[in-house]
Amino acid sequence: MFNPEDERASCGVGFVVNAKGKRSNRVILSENERTYKAFLFYPYPALFLQIIQEAKTMLERMDHRGACACDENTGDGAGVMTAIPYELYARFAREANVTLPPLGQFATGMIFVQADQTSPSKAMETFQRYAEECGLKVSFADLLY
Repeated sequence: MFNPEDERASCGVGFVVNAKGKRSNRVILSENERTYKAFLFYPYPALFLQIIQEAKTMLERMDHRGACACDENTGDGAGVMTAIPYELYARFAREANVTLPPLGQFATGMIFVQADQTSPSKAMETFQRYAEECGLKVSFADLLY
């Protein structure tokens, strides 16, 4: 399980894991005075938002570990990384009239635009142009939270 090559410089870490690589619907939270670990497993899209909420809570509890800058308005990019919830993505894709490739043949990501930027759509257009130059198709969706 542990591979030093996978290590990154992280002040505090919570994780989403099933050590056997199997999906299940068990959600267990455990905590002690210094560490908050979330063991979250999900097979169904309906549980995905619950998992994101639990991950958000975990991040909020790690505020003292450096997720926010001293000005309390910026941060270090702390976030949540999960397996791609294919069933949820497939539903969103259908609703947007997008054909989603099979699992393992697409990627997902988030683009954060400065809050004071007057034209977020310009940033999205620029990103899409660069992606297309690399032969990639891009679809956008509103962030759920």
